[in-house]
Amino acid sequence: MRFVIPACLILLIACNKKENTPDANPPLSSIPAITIKGLSATTIKALSDTLTIQVSYTDGDGDIGFEHPDSAVVYVTDNRFPITMSYHVPPLSPSGTNVSITGTLPVVVKNIILQGDSTPEISSFSVRIRDRKGNWSNTALTGNVTVVP
Repeated sequence: MRFVIPACLILLIACNKKENTPDANPPLSSIPAITIKGLSATTIKALSDTLTIQVSYTDGDGDIGFEHPDSAVVYVTDNRFPITMSYHVPPLSPSGTNVSITGTLPVVVKNIILQGDSTPEISSFSVRIRDRKGNWSNTALTGNVTVVP
């Protein structure tokens, strides 16, 4: 009988600890977060090669993407100029579902130009996304890309 009471006490303390422990999988933020997963190339030929940037995303309420094709979601800035290009992305989850989403978007950048005529140039690209509520993600920066004539 003497051992039963301490055992029950230990059990109660252990249960209380679990209630105070942070959730192992806390909910994702409704503000999108992105990282750069990779680039298709580190050297590209101006005006003829394309560059694919693999953008990893998470969004707690799943409102990335627009139905209307004129609504931009992904913004890519060539940091040499800076020139910003925008890209449409269709909804990545059904509208009004409010579900957490994660994934990777391949962003294809075309017609990258040189500032000068014949000298290779090194650039990087900044990427951001905007969700349907108007929340902007963090800015993710690619590694260096050499643009050759």
